[in-house]
Parts: sequence; structure tokens; C-alpha cells
Amino acid sequence: MDRIINLKLLHTLINTIPIPVFYKDREGRYRFCNWAFERFFSIQEQDIVGKTAFDLWPADNAIKYDEKDRELFENSGMQEYEWTVGGGDGSPRDVVFRKAVVVNDDGKIIGLVGTIQDITEQKRNREKSQRELAVANALARLYIPLITPRISLSDIAQVVLEEAKKITSSAHGFVGVVSPVTGDLISLTLTDMMQGQCTIEDIENQRIVFPANNDGSYPALWGHALNTGRVFFTNNSPEHPSAKGIPPGHIPLKGFLGAPVLLQDENAGLIGLSHPEDCYTEEDAAAVKRIAEFYALAIRKKRVEEHVTALLNESISANEKLRVSEQSLAEYSVSLERNIQEAMACQKKLVALHFPVCGIIQAAGQYFPCENIGGDIYNVIRVKNKIVFYLCDISGHGVSAAMLSTFVKAYLDDWIRFHNITSPEILMKRLQNLLVEHDLFSENFLTIFAGAYHLFSRKLDWISAGHPLPLLSNSRLYALDDIGKVGPLLSGILSAAEYENNETTIPKQTRMLLYSDGLIEWSRNGDEVFGTKGLYGVFRQNGLSAGSVEAVVHKVQSLIQKDDVSYIFFDFATELKKTYHLSLDTVKTVLDEFEQFIHGRYMGDVFIRALQCFSECVLNAVEHGNKNNPERKTSVTVSCFKKKISFSVQDEGGELRMPFLQNIRRPHRDSIRGRGLFLVNKFANRVRIIENKNVISCDIF
Repeated sequence: MDRIINLKLLHTLINTIPIPVFYKDREGRYRFCNWAFERFFSIQEQDIVGKTAFDLWPADNAIKYDEKDRELFENSGMQEYEWTVGGGDGSPRDVVFRKAVVVNDDGKIIGLVGTIQDITEQKRNREKSQRELAVANALARLYIPLITPRISLSDIAQVVLEEAKKITSSAHGFVGVVSPVTGDLISLTLTDMMQGQCTIEDIENQRIVFPANNDGSYPALWGHALNTGRVFFTNNSPEHPSAKGIPPGHIPLKGFLGAPVLLQDENAGLIGLSHPEDCYTEEDAAAVKRIAEFYALAIRKKRVEEHVTALLNESISANEKLRVSEQSLAEYSVSLERNIQEAMACQKKLVALHFPVCGIIQAAGQYFPCENIGGDIYNVIRVKNKIVFYLCDISGHGVSAAMLSTFVKAYLDDWIRFHNITSPEILMKRLQNLLVEHDLFSENFLTIFAGAYHLFSRKLDWISAGHPLPLLSNSRLYALDDIGKVGPLLSGILSAAEYENNETTIPKQTRMLLYSDGLIEWSRNGDEVFGTKGLYGVFRQNGLSAGSVEAVVHKVQSLIQKDDVSYIFFDFATELKKTYHLSLDTVKTVLDEFEQFIHGRYMGDVFIRALQCFSECVLNAVEHGNKNNPERKTSVTVSCFKKKISFSVQDEGGELRMPFLQNIRRPHRDSIRGRGLFLVNKFANRVRIIENKNVISCDIF
């Protein structure tokens, strides 16, 4: 009988939780699920009760669930793993299963309870971020040959082909240029697709020509891209309307992606790719289009150079030379300006700060380049229980600084995000080796501040390479240079510089501002520079907050800005206080915010019980205390400790009484009243009621 009562109580509880929850017995049979589970899988509870995973799900999923359930029963405790399931609409969904065993009063395992978190969008966003990082990395590598003097178009085409193949995982491809005289497509580089017969070893003496039709159009799949002027792809090459077969000895064509290289409306070249590892996608097409735009700039530059050289060789009048050169350079400038605008949009995306969910920290960041684009970069990335962040300032301004900063950011984000490198000391050594290896910073240099904040201990590991140290504020305003030191700036010629980790503990309720030196280098009409002293003065007067930082940056815009300005503002907090106007339809807002606040700081049983207790208290306050009246307030206070979470919920009703709480420790099974608070009593370690203020507070540890 006790077991039946407990199951009913658990059933009532999980129906208040907005994420899918289910319960299985020791034999792996489903006993109940909540409404969120029903909606996620488009299935009714009565259709799963008494059935096993093998009765309900596809074989591969059922085998996985059974295997993991047995593993949990054998090892007890908690379990977490990722898997792909079929959603209610039939589409695949990436989810995280979190499971825990359920024991009876004798300590015997009688089943398990599990939750399902849909992370499909998170994974898509992560894949999109990886794609954008790869494209930015490719464009950064293309920039080097683009600005290298006296480099041939064939050499640039080879780099273009390699980057296009890499970004699309293609095995084969070619890059060509359209002859402005004949209109034929001349391949400058080509992979081996005919058992060695198509390899070009001496491009200057052996070029493969793809002729145009008599009417100026182009045949076959490669011609379709030039005829339409648009990037296209097909994963079924023989069935495409433009397909004309393949030459004798040519390997079978598996997929094709063609990207025309356009100078305004003129076909200037083509990037052709084939044999992807999987299938071509719209993302592949978009990435190759951006590479084609860089290649177009190289063709334009080469044409201008050739035209100017021809004019000089023909010994025409100086005025005519100047006129034609100016016209060509003007056209090139227009093209360059367009690419700069696109580079601006690309850089804004790259430096956009998407702060990770970490529960106890809030952050804000902004970037204002001195010119159209600039050399400041920053990011904040969560790696397990650490927040890793950096702010880097590349010397110089404009396109050159922007391309170098893109190159550096691509590597930094890759090391942190995908290789889990969180030590500032290791990051600094890798970055130093990278600059020396690529010989990109023999004339440029960079300053950088890198830090790793431990969520549990509040310890901050950090290194500054010639970068201004952050400002901190709690009971006083001070800088990290009070407790650490600044190392030398980074350059490709300073390979012997050494950097050591500094360590400090960030006090509770501290705010921190990390900024580039552009924030202190603006002035009025060339007069006295604002400086660190002026910055300290503003924050001593107005306090260090997100608003006061924005006010300072806003003031920069009205004065003479001498350098790029960027900053990251951190608010380290262990307490959340908010007041809501809620009804039952809007409760999910506060429940989601609570879950985000404690996510990552608490795991396993404490995390699950805190969610259960908090949802019951909020629902009780809204429904029974405030009578579902959205004009009444529901106040929430949450405090985080090392191993304990405490929260209180206050409404504007008048029903909570301590005797009432004591009387519902075992509510009557036929009465709805009191069951929510009964469950709070069951799952919280300590429950208190302040009667005259209508507050219920809980401790979970």
C-alpha cells in the first residue's frame, strides 16, 4: 500500500515539471510519465504503462535504454548520457537523459526516475558555430596569399582549392579563370580524376581549357554555375538536367558543387568541387560562395596589375596612363569597399558575445572599431566547471588588423572549445608558438588578457601579456595589478618571453571590467587623454556597473576615438532576487530562470530535488496564495552555497500556517489539498514558514 501511495505522489509531482519525466520499475516497465513526456513523444500515458522499451521504441533505441538501465541498477547513483530519439513529429531529436535510482524505506532499489532534455537546437548552434569558425579560419589563410606581392594567380588558385575542399570535405575539384578574350574557362589547378591523366604539374605550360559554346553559354555541370551566375550543388550528378556525362577514363562523379566567381555581373572564374564525404548542403554552398568572393578580389587585383603593366609597356602618354590607372584603381576600390563591408558583417558575427549559461555569473560585452573594422577580439566560453575568457588587442587598425585578429581568434576558440584547454599559461605558450611559426607578427604585435574562473572555488587563474588589467569592485574599486603582474606583449620575434599563471580568489558579489586600452585613449580635440585616472574617477563616482560602463563607452563616441574599444563586464553573483507577476500560464518563465541559475553548480540528486521543490512552492504561491491573479506579486530569493541551495518564495495570499504544514506530513489520499507542500517536505532537507510574511523557504543539500 505504501508503494502505491508513493507512486501516486511521485506521479503528481512530475506532472508539475515542464520537462519530460518518466518512472520505470526494477524490471524496466514504464509505470508513469508526465504531460511533458506525452507531448514530446505524442503518446498517451496509458499507452506506455506496463510496457518495456522493446515494446515501444525502435530496436536500436530499446537496446541502448535497456543497457543503460541495467548499468544504472548495478552501479546505483546518477546517470547522464546523450542519445538521438524520434520526436512526436517523427523528426530526430538530440537529447540528454538524466536518470537516478529510486529506493524504498529498506534501501532496496525499486526503479528509476529519468528526465529528458532536448538539446537539438544547442547542437545545431554548436555545429553552426564550428562551421563559421572553419570558414573564418579559411578566409584568414586566404588573406595571406592575397596580399603577398608578386604571387601568381595559379598559386592563389591552389590555396583557394585546398580551402574549398577542406571546408566542404570534398575529395576532388578545380579552380579556373574565365578568359576575358575568348570566354573559355581555363583551369589553374585540378585534382587527379583520370588515373593521373588530369594532373597539372606545370601550370604555365599545360593548362586545361573548358571551351564555351558558340553562343557564349557553357556546357555540362560546371557550365550551369556560370550560366546562372549562382552557386549550386547536386548530390545526384547523372540526373541533373545539365549533366552531359563524363570523359572516358574519368572517375564516376559523386556529387558536384559549382560556385561562379563574379566581378559585378561578369563571369571571372569558377570553383568546382566533387566527391564530398557525405552530401553537399546549403551551408557548404554558402561557405564556398564566400571563398569565391575572396578569389574574385584576387582576379580583380591581378587584372589591375596586368593592365597597368601593359599601359607602361606601350609607352602611352603619362596623362592617359594616369587616367586609365585611376579608373582601374577606382573600380578596384569599389570592389575592395564592398568586401570591407562584408568583412565588417563577418567580424561583427565573430566577436558577438554569446555568454554561456553558468548560473552564478552575468556578463555583457561590446566592441567599437576605430575604423570600419579593427583588431580587437574577445570571447567567453564555458568548459565544464570553468569560465574561460580572453580579450585581445592587435596592433594597427583596418583590414590588416581585422584579418590578423580573425586568424588569432580562430585558433584560440578552437583550443578552448574543442580541445578543452583552460590554462591561461598553456594558451599563451601555444599562441606565442603560433605567431613565431606563421611569421605573421614580425611587424605587428598583440596584447591579451586570458583568464579561467572556477565556478565552485571562485578562483581566477589569469595572465596578461602587455594588456591593461581588469578593474574590480565590491566594497572598494581596485585593479588586479594590486595582486599580480603584467607580462610582455606577444610578437612573432619575442619567442623567448615567459608567462606564468597568476591566481586570485574573486570575493562574493564582485563586479569586474576587462577592457582594451582604447577605452582610456580617447580625448577632446586632441587635448589631455582620458587615461586610467579618468576611468577610475568615473567609476568611483558612479559605481562599477553595466550601466556605468555603457555610459563611459557612449561618451567615447562623442569624442576623438584613437583606438578600437572593447570590453567584457562580469557580475559574479551567488544570489538571485526577483519579483514576478505570474499566472499558471506564465509559471514556466520563473522555473526556467531558476533552472538556468542553478544549472552547472549543482548536479544529480540536489539539482533534481531543488527543481521539484521550487516548482511546487511557486505553483502553490501562484495558485493557492495569489489565486492565479497576475496582479499579485510572487517574490523569489535564491542563494547558492558550496553544497547547499536555499530559496524562499513569498506571495500576497494568507493561507500558509506552520500548523498547516505540520498537519500535511501525511495528507489524505483522497484530498488534493496539501499534496504540493507534502512533496516539498519530502524532498527538501529543511522547510520553514514565516507566517506573518507568507513566505516558505527551503534548504536542499
